[in-house]
Amino acid sequence: MLYEILLYMIPIITGFGFGIISGLIPGIHTNTICAILLSLFFTTALNDVNVLYIATFIVSAAMTHTFFDIFPSLFLGIPGDEVYALLPGQKMVKRGKGLEALNISISGSLQGFIYSFILCISLFLIIVYYNDKALIRFENIIKENMFLILLTISIFLILTDKNKIFSFFVFIFSGILGVLTLGSPNVPNPNLSAFNGIFPALTGLFGLSGLVLALFARTSPICKQDKNIKLNVITKPRSSLLGSIGGIITGFLPGLGSANAATCMLLIEDFLNKKNINKSESEKEYIASTSAINTSDAVFSIMTIYLIGKSRSGASVAIEQIIPNILINHAMIMLSSMGIAALLSFWLIHKLKYKIIEFFSNIFYKPLTFCIIFFLIFVVYFTTSLWGLFILAISTLLGIMPYIFNVRKGQMMGFFILPTILFFSGYQENIVSYLNLEAKIKIYPELTLYNIIIIFFSAIFLAIFLYRILKRKAIEK
Repeated sequence: MLYEILLYMIPIITGFGFGIISGLIPGIHTNTICAILLSLFFTTALNDVNVLYIATFIVSAAMTHTFFDIFPSLFLGIPGDEVYALLPGQKMVKRGKGLEALNISISGSLQGFIYSFILCISLFLIIVYYNDKALIRFENIIKENMFLILLTISIFLILTDKNKIFSFFVFIFSGILGVLTLGSPNVPNPNLSAFNGIFPALTGLFGLSGLVLALFARTSPICKQDKNIKLNVITKPRSSLLGSIGGIITGFLPGLGSANAATCMLLIEDFLNKKNINKSESEKEYIASTSAINTSDAVFSIMTIYLIGKSRSGASVAIEQIIPNILINHAMIMLSSMGIAALLSFWLIHKLKYKIIEFFSNIFYKPLTFCIIFFLIFVVYFTTSLWGLFILAISTLLGIMPYIFNVRKGQMMGFFILPTILFFSGYQENIVSYLNLEAKIKIYPELTLYNIIIIFFSAIFLAIFLYRILKRKAIEK
């Protein structure tokens, strides 16, 4: 028994390490790691490895990512005079309260996991003791009304945005991109390959677009941060609870993302606080809520594989591919692995926060941004060929629109929501057929293990080499 536990700790710790890397590097997500793992699995490189080891690696990386991705958001590329572009956490950093923002974030994430863990265990007990598929029946009821639910939420999010017209167009154009990308055979089908149209599309919408804009933004160095901040695990419990509820909803409802859930929960926060408006407190509630949402969403988007038999994230799709029939013991092992990763993340950030902040303070932001852009373009091209590069370019241009028109970035989740609405409306097949998306020849590379290793090691080596050159030129200036 002890030997088995020790064996499971190896993929958990390894996933924890990869989650730190993906969290600290802007533009890199755990979906990229999942894509690599799936490709390795399909090339038989990991066929002899216990599939649960791979699953625990994936969930550990996904959970760790939700804790560490706050660092680049807070301490990397802080806008200079463009105050409107600052996130609440960045505003706190500019006031020297970055450590407090960090504490609120990791505490919110930990509380988000605790709330999610309690609910997951409760749902597991219902399934085990009653075994009546109550959750599946509930999911079927939701499914029957999914068209109206998603349509209502989409309209609500558009109408509550500042610029409603531009918000509508961002949502629609993102949705059209989703319909075209998910229905096109010019890149591998999302259900049949690790590297598919979703990879370049999401990279462009939520990664490359922000990085491209960052190249042209004026940034200011991180000011001295107040270090007299005591660690407080229980902080903003209501905000964390609301965030957890948002993450649960996101995990169960197809198409919705954590950005949509964050918007809804923050609107509720504003309503509850309308009699006591305090900008400082509002910033803290925003950080606690969004952190709890990200962590809770990571938990439930994976646990839905067992609870309702549906995958809701890149990590859950990867796990479903390698373990088609998820059992209660699988779910418990994965949930426990996420718990270990969450506790390790909280502990390590608390111990190393000063060193990590100092590390980010010494980074040359523009050269790093350029190198990450190069890395992403390189990987997209060599894994999805020219069509993937075309999708990346279109999605990047679309991803810039929310910044230009000052609308919520969550509107870009129309990429998933609109195709899902069409699916539940019953007209998807007619539209796909009308647009002739079943078309012609499939143009994409057949990846082998050798190809994957060469692509990623070449991309990493070239990106590091390019960073060193650009850093040297920046120092000379």
